[in-house]
Amino acid sequence: MARVFLRERISNRIKKGHPWIYDNEVEKVEGEFEDGDIVGVFRYDRTFLGRGFINEKSKIRVRLLTRRNEKIDEDFFRKKIEEAVRFRKKYVKDTDAFRVFFSESDGISGLIVDKYLEYVVVQFNSLGVYKWRDAVVNVLIELLEPKGIYHKPDKNICEKEGIPQDEGWL
Repeated sequence: MARVFLRERISNRIKKGHPWIYDNEVEKVEGEFEDGDIVGVFRYDRTFLGRGFINEKSKIRVRLLTRRNEKIDEDFFRKKIEEAVRFRKKYVKDTDAFRVFFSESDGISGLIVDKYLEYVVVQFNSLGVYKWRDAVVNVLIELLEPKGIYHKPDKNICEKEGIPQDEGWL
């Protein structure tokens, strides 16, 4: 796994909770990666800060997913989505349309999921989460049991992130 080291002057902002690391905040990257891969994120002094998606095509160079030294895999995505679904079921009542998952506020940068009646609409607004789309779709099917899942990409974001604009049923 590649490692991203931040410049000294900005790493405190990240340490306080901001999930985005901009291109001008990266001091160096050690190791090989492809855009959309998971990377470790470290302060300039090599203190671990978290893990996130990297994308050299984006101004948002790294989107942090966790501040723990934990594995990012299908179970990670399942837990985050389950948590959001549980929260919505507790507080969202008497409606047939609501936002199931809202990107950074639910812990997966770039993932937006809306439910309309028995259908789900999903946006993958970061290349990293787009690479995990099959796992995300599997979890959504398991938890929400929709009649269908429609991918509706935000074309402006897709262009900036280098994400295919493959709108349609999944």
